[in-house]
Amino acid sequence: MNPTAIIEVTENCNLACTFCLRPSFTPPVMTSETLEKVVFHIIESSDKRVDFIWHGGEPLLAGLKFFKQVPELQRKYNSRGIFIRNNVQTNGTTLRKELTDFLEDNEFTIGTSIQGTREIHDTSRLTIRGKPTYHKVISGISQLKERPSSIVVITTETLGREEEIYYDTKPYVSGMRVSEYFPGGINPSHCSGATAPFQKSRERPEPLMPTPEEWGESMIRFYAVWKNDETPIDLKPITEIIRSFIVGRSEGCLYSQEACHNAVIGVKYNGEFYTCIRGAPEEKFSIGMVDEKPLRKYAERNGTDKERRINKLLEGDCGSCQFWNYCNGGCPLESYKLYGDLDHKTWYCEGRKMLFEHILKDLQTTK
Repeated sequence: MNPTAIIEVTENCNLACTFCLRPSFTPPVMTSETLEKVVFHIIESSDKRVDFIWHGGEPLLAGLKFFKQVPELQRKYNSRGIFIRNNVQTNGTTLRKELTDFLEDNEFTIGTSIQGTREIHDTSRLTIRGKPTYHKVISGISQLKERPSSIVVITTETLGREEEIYYDTKPYVSGMRVSEYFPGGINPSHCSGATAPFQKSRERPEPLMPTPEEWGESMIRFYAVWKNDETPIDLKPITEIIRSFIVGRSEGCLYSQEACHNAVIGVKYNGEFYTCIRGAPEEKFSIGMVDEKPLRKYAERNGTDKERRINKLLEGDCGSCQFWNYCNGGCPLESYKLYGDLDHKTWYCEGRKMLFEHILKDLQTTK
């Protein structure tokens, strides 16, 4: 096992983004005792490599003292010489020189979020008091020696503004991930067993969530902007999709059952392990507390869920889809959030087909 461990340092956050998917904003930070147990268990369970992604909430609220422990503990328990990489995903408003100097000196990769243009960002990525944050993010980035990667989420507010978003963000980042909008809570309609209304229409599950076609059209516009840029940045998932057509399968998290079920784990601040951090705090996705050595049963647990989901999807439309190897039906947690089970393909299915067809045709034409 060579895991990617997404560790939620704290649920607490200093922002209240309009599209946030987190269930709560409770303030506890992972204790030093829990941190040590988590680092030990993950390294102990790894074969050759482990990627630690320090996440939140806003992880940098834990402070410099917390992060100084991370490389010390990794050195303490890495007696087998496993390759270790650290990444911090921050909203960018809490970047301070002493902390960022430490992170960069210890080879932490830093990722942040810029929601496109200043205008879009300042109406969606707000402080808990409703204040804009674009200036704080850009100021924080300016302190870094290396430009960070960045995430922008496609919402109804970003549609039609892809060129602005790409070129406004490009000067500040090394690369950008255009992320699908992921629903924040479980759709209440399946609590009573009713069929969710958007399953039979193009109604949006949430107001900011694009329709599949809107998402597909937006991604095609992002692809065109990136393709026509003489000095393009790494624009994901576009570059990941192109690679998947070359190697014959997808390796990206939201596009691969293999990545999702055999490598990615989530850890809460209290030391509880989940098959994915997006599944927390649902008991269904919990695999136990760190003292119970949960990774020992991770492969068996996920193998069962994976096989059942794949069989179910292939019985339906996915079985005849030419893009199955590149999409894999989408994120299981998206299915659970929208429908209450793991048996549904991605909400963005038709949009993904539009994008895959467009890129594949382009690649075949330029051969």
